[in-house]
Amino acid sequence: MSHQITATTYDELFEIEERLEHEHVGYGKDFGNLFESAVKSVIAMPDAYTRAFDAPRKRWNIREYFIERFNYRLLYVAYPNEVIFIGLIHASRRPGSWTKRLKKAQ
Repeated sequence: MSHQITATTYDELFEIEERLEHEHVGYGKDFGNLFESAVKSVIAMPDAYTRAFDAPRKRWNIREYFIERFNYRLLYVAYPNEVIFIGLIHASRRPGSWTKRLKKAQ
């Protein structure tokens, strides 16, 4: 299965890693490793993870992989032959605040 990771997702990943590493040595690397594992898991079985509770369900197959240790949601759009990762959102953010990214994932 092919996949894309949006520039926004990469930007968020680097910001999160940098902040975590600054707060606790080694946490940035740990988060990066968990992110890589999440991407591999999603690519292997994209329909295995829950639909995003705050997604506009009528038009999108938007799902999320929850990175529990750090309380982040890895959001992605699952198509039959492709997965597009659209963001890393902290679980405490306002529900639906990320939906403006959907136009970029079309």
